[in-house]
Amino acid sequence: MTRLGLDVITTINTHTIDDRFLNELVIHGASVMRVNGAHVRPDQIPRAVELIRSACGRAVRILVDLPGNKVRTRGLPQDVTLHRGERFELGAEHFSVETFLRCLKEGDVVVSSDGQLTMVVEAVDPERVSFLALCDGRLLNNKGVHLPRASLVDMPLLLEEDRALLDASVRSGVDFVGFSFVRTAEDAEAAYRVLDGTGVTPIIKLETKEATALETVDAILARAEIVLIDRGDLASEVGIAAFPLVFNRTLEKAVAVGRTVFVATQLFASMVDHNLPYLSEVIEFHRLANSGIRGVQLSEEIAVGRHPLEVLKLIAALTGEAAG
Repeated sequence: MTRLGLDVITTINTHTIDDRFLNELVIHGASVMRVNGAHVRPDQIPRAVELIRSACGRAVRILVDLPGNKVRTRGLPQDVTLHRGERFELGAEHFSVETFLRCLKEGDVVVSSDGQLTMVVEAVDPERVSFLALCDGRLLNNKGVHLPRASLVDMPLLLEEDRALLDASVRSGVDFVGFSFVRTAEDAEAAYRVLDGTGVTPIIKLETKEATALETVDAILARAEIVLIDRGDLASEVGIAAFPLVFNRTLEKAVAVGRTVFVATQLFASMVDHNLPYLSEVIEFHRLANSGIRGVQLSEEIAVGRHPLEVLKLIAALTGEAAG
């Protein structure tokens, strides 16, 4: 445990970090530095680890989060501006899994950006898909794309990119590797098997509709020691209406069986731009902090936010142990 009462995982932007900023994060309560594997190449892992160790020593632990078999946008020449009721096209090459288009059919609703963007398939073939935007917004590169109707349970746990990142992470001596888009108990077992004997601890992420199904989550929790519930991806997977029930049920089950539980995504999303949070965020954080979880993971709030230290100070204040 940290002196904040909660372990705090902070996502760092490997392109902008420096020693002073890393030290400030530690002073204000960060206990784990997270490198998001979706935004770095394998050859960048050693340097990121070296920077963190040089600045913080063993005062913090290091987590590399693998992208997993999540379908993401890629290769967009520019952001796609969505206008409700307007059509736009993407090619198979604009998805990290090019066979994704074969899973689509006319009328499918596809969601992206942690459920903030919704679009419906109007026409599709193996090379192109035509969408009708159901909202306004911007579709960016490297954002997750979800098809709530279909199960992708047959996809392998680790893609080629994951294996390269995993190898670089183990060789660099990180403390944790996060396994994204686990769907079955066999996936969880495979995560432990691939790290056996390396000294690196797996974190099993519960963020798919398959993994959070009643019987499956029980089987995963029987194996996994540390789990992280990613609320953004989970909401995109199961749909906004079902999300509260699935999230709360999964959280309660994991705590009840004594697992080390972290919760991620949109804890203080308003503080990416503002120095004070919404009251609804404060209330929800207080509930989470008293639910039996071990800690939280901050993403945009730290990596690209304008007030990263204020977020950590707020967490300290809300847990009653304000940092000096």
